[in-house]
Amino acid sequence: MKKQVVLSGVLAVGLIAGGTAIFAASNTGTGTASTTGNSGVSSSSFNPDTMINFGEAKKAALKAAGNKGHIDDIDLERYNNKAFYDVEIEQGDKDVTVHIDAYTGGKVLSVDKDERDDD
Repeated sequence: MKKQVVLSGVLAVGLIAGGTAIFAASNTGTGTASTTGNSGVSSSSFNPDTMINFGEAKKAALKAAGNKGHIDDIDLERYNNKAFYDVEIEQGDKDVTVHIDAYTGGKVLSVDKDERDDD
């Protein structure tokens, strides 16, 4: 129970920090950021209003992972002017990490499966 409370608190702080960072980045005054790379999505501005939300990202990630397991963590990240959700899913003895494009309505960028080593 304590683990769930701590995890919820950490997740809430992460969401607040991520949202603050996105808001600050969108209000820098430049108004232009290009999202290019593997997703092939181009945007004239980094606009949080046009991104999918956490719930949509969770659904897309679970679907990409075969609708198995439960979400352990989800973060909105930005790399090379691309915004994406980093979703970690636990599936028994496996950890699955799914990257979801934040602008395309849930386009899967990558799926990585790792055996969990509890040693």
